[in-house]
Amino acid sequence: MRGETREEILKEVEKSVKEMVKGLLETIMRKERELYLEEHPTKANGYYTRDLFTLVGPLEDLRVPRVREGDFHPKILPYRRRTSLELSEAILTLYAAGVSTRAISRFLEGIYGAFYSPQSISRLTQVVEEKAWRERPLDEEYYAVFLDSTFLTVGRGKALRNRYTSP
Repeated sequence: MRGETREEILKEVEKSVKEMVKGLLETIMRKERELYLEEHPTKANGYYTRDLFTLVGPLEDLRVPRVREGDFHPKILPYRRRTSLELSEAILTLYAAGVSTRAISRFLEGIYGAFYSPQSISRLTQVVEEKAWRERPLDEEYYAVFLDSTFLTVGRGKALRNRYTSP
């Protein structure tokens, strides 16, 4: 280990941490399936593999257990998403701090090795903002002003202008 450089040591540590996280996730998912099988009359049906982007980097070939009916989904993994929930939270935190979507995209590619287009980051933040808007507490009273008019195109000479009329 004396002849190794700092970068080589860091790569080995990173590899070990990824393997440890991957093993922990797979163990938790197996235990989760065991609990599911105790409550539901079905059989285990092997595993399928998928990739997952996490805060420790991409985890490749993660073995996800499944059941015969196909209605088991481990709670620890985000369903039908390639990123862990922590990574989504990191994206939202960066966006809330005022970092541009392009800078977030470059950050994710440089740190996690995951490419997300600025458009996909923008869509993610829009969904969260819309959800926060819908779930906000409402006031007791709201004031409204109704304006009613009809817009007509009026020709005078060679010029056409839009005019409005009130009933």
